Amino acid sequence: MDQVNNNPTVETKMDAGHRFAAIGLFLSILAFTLSVTSPWIYEQYAPPSPTIEDIAVEKALSLKDKVIAKVTGEIVPVEKIVETPKNWTSHLFLIVICMGLGGVIMAMIGLLNRERGAVIVAASLFGVSAIVMQYAVLALGIIVLCILVAGILSTFGLSF
Repeated sequence: MDQVNNNPTVETKMDAGHRFAAIGLFLSILAFTLSVTSPWIYEQYAPPSPTIEDIAVEKALSLKDKVIAKVTGEIVPVEKIVETPKNWTSHLFLIVICMGLGGVIMAMIGLLNRERGAVIVAASLFGVSAIVMQYAVLALGIIVLCILVAGILSTFGLSF
């Protein structure tokens, strides 16, 4: 009987598939897409904030009920704090970060399994970019604030 070598080489393992890295790439691209489009998602799906008129009417009615209860001698029930249910858009920031991190983790598992390097790099870059995009607006705001403060202080003769 001839002995058959059933041990695959590294090259055949690398070409065997891209399961983990491909799943990571899918998660990372989805997270990046959500991250880039999040301002429009917030604008479209976030519930509208109550107007000043609505708040004023609610407070006036509450005050009227308390005054009537005080005059008639009724016991005023303690108002329960009613929390408004949160919309899913309030969790979009966390969803994007978890999906981006999941894509990077799947890419690293693919790296440990010696999958294709291009898919691993793409999944990692899209995942990290999705996470960074969430903080880009905050970082941009901080940079603009620092420039404004430096400009104001320079008018007073202070320099750094």
